[in-house]
Amino acid sequence: GQQMAHTEDHLLGQPGTHRRWVWAEGDLSSVKAVKDRHGGTVNDVILTAIAGGFRNYLLGRGDRLRPDDFVRTLVPVSTRQPGGRSGGNEVAGLFTDLPVGVADPVKRLGVVRERMAAIKGSGLLQGTDALVANAVFVPPALFAAAGRLAARAPQPMVSTITTNVPGPQQQLYFLGHPLLRLLPYVPLGMNQLITVAIISYHGQINCGITADYDKVPDVELVALGIEQTLQELAAEAA
Repeated sequence: GQQMAHTEDHLLGQPGTHRRWVWAEGDLSSVKAVKDRHGGTVNDVILTAIAGGFRNYLLGRGDRLRPDDFVRTLVPVSTRQPGGRSGGNEVAGLFTDLPVGVADPVKRLGVVRERMAAIKGSGLLQGTDALVANAVFVPPALFAAAGRLAARAPQPMVSTITTNVPGPQQQLYFLGHPLLRLLPYVPLGMNQLITVAIISYHGQINCGITADYDKVPDVELVALGIEQTLQELAAEAA
């Protein structure tokens, strides 16, 4: 059966007081083209890229990954109904296993898609393609809720947290100057050394990766792996 990647020592531990932060960039239209070609959701494509980021990071640390290795992530999802009146931050915690052992990005996407479909089919969540539609822009509240969920989760170790927030899809201005990009930042959780925040804005997808300064000097490997996966999937879908 599947096993948690024997890589917790690279992802789990008590973070110190200092942080590294990098970001990865992607193009929303090419992500949509990949989704249209292979099915599933925009979210599935993004999670596949993040799995590629962690894969690149773990391989860079000399880990030998087996095909069924995974990294468990907690994905906080807004469960507000579109146009809901509550105004609250209704958040569910969705656990999914990122298939870091699958080398081929298209096959990796297939695994992610199946897992996410199974979770949605279980009736736990509806409409979890939260990146582009209907979620609320509250990363700190989402993250706090995610932390509380993780703390009382019956699941074995959660290696990382992945938050996902849709930003505005039109050009914004500040004092007459165009806002070029939105870059998300999310703090580290209880025992995680790396977390990933994703935001979409004006046709871009940007992932902000926060890591512990001392234990993760090579955090750039995560960003490079995310961008490389997105490029490979886009080239295959072109």
